[in-house]
This record gives sequence, C-alpha cells and structure tokens, in this order.
Amino acid sequence: MTKPIFNDVSKFMTEISNFFDLICSPNTNERYEFVKTQIEKYLIQTDKKEIKILDLASGTGDMCIKFSENGFNATGIDFSKGMINVSKKKNKKMGLNAKFYLEDIRSFTGTDKYDCIYGNSFIWIHGIKDLEKALENASNLLAQGGIFIIDIPNRTNFLNTYRPFAAKCVNTSLKTYSKIVMYTDYPNRNDPLISVNQTYLVHEITKLQHNSISCDFKFRFHSLEEIKELTQKYGIKLTLIEKDYGIKFYNEPKDYQVVFTKEA
Repeated sequence: MTKPIFNDVSKFMTEISNFFDLICSPNTNERYEFVKTQIEKYLIQTDKKEIKILDLASGTGDMCIKFSENGFNATGIDFSKGMINVSKKKNKKMGLNAKFYLEDIRSFTGTDKYDCIYGNSFIWIHGIKDLEKALENASNLLAQGGIFIIDIPNRTNFLNTYRPFAAKCVNTSLKTYSKIVMYTDYPNRNDPLISVNQTYLVHEITKLQHNSISCDFKFRFHSLEEIKELTQKYGIKLTLIEKDYGIKFYNEPKDYQVVFTKEA
C-alpha cells in the first residue's frame, strides 16, 4: 500500500483529479441552471448577444463545459495541474471550445474582461487577506455592469448536520474508490475556520492493490457580511441571495448562491 500524504492542496487535487468526477463532482446541473438564469437576465438588460464567462477554481471543468455546450464563451482557471489536464481532455473529447488555464484565483490577473464570473470554491480560501485578494482580482476582471456569482456555504446547516467522520464509496468494473472525510477537531461554533483531513482509498480489483492518498487542510465559513464588506471596496454590489438545492434534502439551504453586480 502506498500512502502519499500531501501538505500542498494543489498537488493533492492533482493526485485525485482522474477520479474526482466519479466521487466528488458537485451538483453541476443545479448550479448551472441558477447561473444560466442570471445570465439570461443580464442578456436582456444589456441587449448583448455574446458574453464571456470565467469560472474561478473550475476543478475538472464541469461548469465550463456546460457553459460551452450551451454556446457561451467560457474560460476556467484552477491551481491544480491535474484538474486542468482532465478539463482539457474532456473538452477536447466533446469537441467544445472552452478554455482552461493553470492559475490561482489569488494571483490571477489576466487581460480580458468577463461579463459573468462564477466561483463555488471561496470556502477553501481560509485567509482573510487571500480572500480579499481573490475578490479584488475578480472585480478587476469583471466588466462594468457584469455579474459575479459565488456560493457561500450555510454554516448553520453544516453544524446542524455535522459528523466527525463521513465516508463514500463508488464501485467501477476494475476499481473501488472510497472517500473518507475526518474533521480533526469539533468545529467551534464561534470559529469559522475548520480543520479537515480527506483520504481517498483506491482498490484495484484485478491487481489486489490498495493505494491511499491523504491531505490535511482548512476551510473557512466566510459570512455574507464579510463578503459584502470586502466586495463593496471594489465596487461590487450585492443584488440577490438565493437558497440552493440543499433545501430539498435538509429543509434548509446547504449553500447560498449570491449574486453581485459591478457598478457601471
């Protein structure tokens, strides 16, 4: 059994990128439908025929590919080389035109302006200074009047459904993948910072071989007020808060999808 233990989250994400879609892929369809609705409103308001969309921390490219499938000019960035490689392979296989770049949202500046910027991974930016830098970069990349859409996890839901240990297993014809999540300490209800360990076990049936991949990292429940205060510094105004798909399963939202508009 091999057991790589990563301190670098980007390297860890690269290590799991080839099976990320199988066991970790987010609820892309629900997220896409919400973002599409906001884009349609934007197109009506601006009378634009074409727009550019940027997906921050795009992972294996599901959202970008969905945008591209539906005729949008979509670009995704992620700090994991493996995630970007998987995205490009999927994009090429489907004959689409989405673009993917190896970039970190905390340092990415770019030269294009985007009509819509989407991000559902801000929870992983656990430093306030890093969060502010990422929001500043997003503002600089957003066109005047453009929309900025992010997911903000509902900390109350997390604490109400908290389990110190969670596991998921997926079987394929040749391999079994297991995802084990352990919170290294019980979340302090007054502390938005959470410590977590993720371990993936890959069992190759034909070879009777087990591989283990693990990483310790932190994430942070940024409050809506924090995000609102930081975005206001860069001319981005809160326009809509929507409860997401989680309400169907938990009777309360798992995340809030929040829409901001850059003042013209």
